Amino acid sequence: MKAKVLGKSRIDVVSKKTGQPFRATVLHSCYPHPQVPEGERVEQIMVSDTLECPVLGDIHPGSVIDVEYDSRGYVVDVQLRK
Repeated sequence: MKAKVLGKSRIDVVSKKTGQPFRATVLHSCYPHPQVPEGERVEQIMVSDTLECPVLGDIHPGSVIDVEYDSRGYVVDVQLRK
């Protein structure tokens, strides 16, 4: 999914599944969506530090990214578009 980053923040999270704490980056983003006929849909995309995604340091407000999800809706990859 292609999205434009509007903001970025860091959060501490506790896994619902394991109860273990972890850190994550939240990418506040927007993208066109058929259910939003005027404007764009806005979403918070959580990227766990366990993904070890090196591109996160290069993502800033205004960046365009590609996000890949698994079958359960969890982020599995983030790439910076050029």
